[in-house]
Amino acid sequence: MANGVAPIRILPLSFMAFESGRSRLIHVLHLEDDPRDAELVQRKLKSEGLSSNIVWVDGKNAFEAALGREAFDLILCDYNLPDYDGMSALARAREQQPEVPVIVISGQLGEEEAVECLKAGATDYVLKHRLQRLGAAVTRALREAQARQQLRQAEQALRESEARFRQLAEQSSDGFWFYGVTPERALYVSPGVERMWGLPAQRLYEEPALRLASLHPEDRRRVAAAYAAWVVGQAPGFDPEYRVVRPDGSLCWVQDTGALMRDGAGDTVRASGIARDITQRKQHEEKIARLSRMQAVLSGINSAIVRLHERPALFQEACRIAVEHGNFRLAWIGLVAPTPAKIEFVAWAGAEGGYLDEVKRALQSGGTLGAGEQALRTKQIVVANDLATDPQVIYKEAALARGFRSVVALPLLLGSKAVGVFVLFAAEPGVFDAEELKLLEELAGDISFALEYIEKAHTVNHLAYYDVLTGLPNRTLFHDRLHQALRQTESQPELAGLLFIDLDRFKAVNDTLGH
Repeated sequence: MANGVAPIRILPLSFMAFESGRSRLIHVLHLEDDPRDAELVQRKLKSEGLSSNIVWVDGKNAFEAALGREAFDLILCDYNLPDYDGMSALARAREQQPEVPVIVISGQLGEEEAVECLKAGATDYVLKHRLQRLGAAVTRALREAQARQQLRQAEQALRESEARFRQLAEQSSDGFWFYGVTPERALYVSPGVERMWGLPAQRLYEEPALRLASLHPEDRRRVAAAYAAWVVGQAPGFDPEYRVVRPDGSLCWVQDTGALMRDGAGDTVRASGIARDITQRKQHEEKIARLSRMQAVLSGINSAIVRLHERPALFQEACRIAVEHGNFRLAWIGLVAPTPAKIEFVAWAGAEGGYLDEVKRALQSGGTLGAGEQALRTKQIVVANDLATDPQVIYKEAALARGFRSVVALPLLLGSKAVGVFVLFAAEPGVFDAEELKLLEELAGDISFALEYIEKAHTVNHLAYYDVLTGLPNRTLFHDRLHQALRQTESQPELAGLLFIDLDRFKAVNDTLGH
């Protein structure tokens, strides 16, 4: 058969497989360039009492075409062929049908080559002059393949079982609690309550009041009053949202929905409820609120950029908007200064409380500006999302004392040069995420654009009213100031005087000495 010609099917031989205790016809791909050796292999398989459907190919193209066209149960592969070698054929078989066992058959296969074949993924190897072990090798390979398949099926079943278990666990993630009313005692708390409160159930059984005592101080009195009124029938229901402070200091938002059990006299004997962890929902709501506030800051500052054309007014308005619309605790802007302090605070708003004076004194004594200085140096936004734990934060005690918990420093650029920094302090840690930083980056870009616009406007104004060569006021500015003086005399009883000085032969000076 010429290489690349459609493979020859030889039916049937006797090839036994082991699948659920029953024999079946095995689909075999046999790569062998010598028809006589192929026939010997086929006869040997037949003599072993096995049943098979063999696709015989004699070269590379036909072999690879067969691999891509149909699935096989076993691959028999000659090691030496005119246009192919056993290692390449083995590699292609492992690539195309990685789960199918491959047995290498060779007339001359050394020990080192055999080891390399096994390392490359061959199931076994058989020498052509020792075909008597072919049947055993095939049977063992098929059994191992079947065992691997059963193991994969078991692993898949286990994964599916674990997935169903996880789904059920997620569906049962709510916390269930039952409390006796008189006296107050914990009758049952589920693992969900333990997770949300961060406390073992035993402690809640031993200390029934701990369930309410673990609430955030700002929520505790409100929830306790609502619970007390509900238990005695003064409130129609119990459905509050509150924060639980876990022993590690983390917060868990909980939505609690209660139901009462009464005795024959109508007195409440037991209160029960379902506590649901709504932390993610609350975080999402807070994130939306923060992004909405940032959008308001961005919009407000863009409006100020349109209205205001002087740096001081723009800077002050930007700080005010950041505090009032963005809910930042402090906002300040500093410009690079050629002084030992390195920066000049030009505008601020919010709970400053002497913080900038402390920083200014430290800078004058040779201190650094921390995040602000880093933003100026790198021309990149610098974030510290937890001032209490970030080791790079300086003036930490002063910041924490004023309720600052996170900070972001935005470099203000004029062309490619950092000329200032816009620093924002927030009262909560971890507020500057990727989406908020994207808006802040846009905000810094807008202010930088405004600075460039103001700079260009000042340049144009200077060119319009001052001589380029000497820097002295020109005729246009003279006319402007003269008209202003004349208009002032119209509204006020004042006189305006004009002094004209003429220099004779001044043209000769220009001609001889230059302008």
